[in-house]
Amino acid sequence: MSDTHIHVLKKTKKIPPIMNETVESLAELEIIKNIYITESTIRASNMLEGNKRKLPVATPYHPTAVGVHVHYDFSAKTIEFVELNSAEKGWGEALVKSCIKPLPPDWSVILVFDWNPKFWEAMKEKYPDINWIQV
Repeated sequence: MSDTHIHVLKKTKKIPPIMNETVESLAELEIIKNIYITESTIRASNMLEGNKRKLPVATPYHPTAVGVHVHYDFSAKTIEFVELNSAEKGWGEALVKSCIKPLPPDWSVILVFDWNPKFWEAMKEKYPDINWIQV
């Protein structure tokens, strides 16, 4: 693995295999330096922000952050892209690929906010076997 710092929230009892695979894939991306994990979320980024608790940054339109924030719903078999930002061209697709690569075939991807319609249309075309749900 890389020099990525991985932090697991203390009260997280077990990291599900699908999330563990995603973390491993994200940690292989040279730009990702910080990963924060809870029982149902992963945040990964090249930088941290916050006062007391510093978290990986994935805020859309952030001028320097490259990051992703995803939420898993294991009962519904979905992964939701909560936030995604790529201040450097090309990393957005790498982040998406890292998050959807471990998904079993019966899982769906939820997009609540479509910050960049052209980007997500390209992802849907590149990964047609994924069930994409636009909310």
